Amino acid sequence: MRPNNPTTSTHVIQKMANSVFVYGSLMAPPVVQELVGRLPPSIPHPVRLWGHSRHPVKNQAFPAVIPAATANSNQQHGSFVDGMIWCELNEWEMKVFDFFEDVEYQRTKVQVEPLSQQQQSSSDDDDATTKKTLLEVDAYIWANPQSELELDKDWNFEQFSSLRLEDYLQNTVRPYRAEFDRLEKEEQK
Repeated sequence: MRPNNPTTSTHVIQKMANSVFVYGSLMAPPVVQELVGRLPPSIPHPVRLWGHSRHPVKNQAFPAVIPAATANSNQQHGSFVDGMIWCELNEWEMKVFDFFEDVEYQRTKVQVEPLSQQQQSSSDDDDATTKKTLLEVDAYIWANPQSELELDKDWNFEQFSSLRLEDYLQNTVRPYRAEFDRLEKEEQK
């Protein structure tokens, strides 16, 4: 939920099929390129998932997102996770993402707010009404026990990109993709 705001908001929900909100390692173009062999189109501005929080997974380079109320009920209304959306993914690419995210995450429909809409209102009046477009997309929400997360920390994309990306590609992404390809070949037999 959005924090209290003197402006009344109305929402228009735009459903986006074959689109995924990402908030961690999948924001890195080299990770997506390695997994699906291309860079799908993306929304040209960041988006925000309200009512959730992002935390590092213990002893891993990647994060998890959980509903904020489950991490700290006092932060539910003001908590959010910023990320991006990959669009126009085909069925095979979604299957690759599902495999990569594994059983630790559950693909769930969420509604995200484009950040380009932040603080836009129809007037400065306290009774102003804003019309926000929320995008309904898939997201991978943590399904494992929260004891596997560092709940007192937030995950940092810039640190991941500069310090851990190359190792992550070599030791996580490429092995996952190779295993996916191997399993897919076995299925076809």
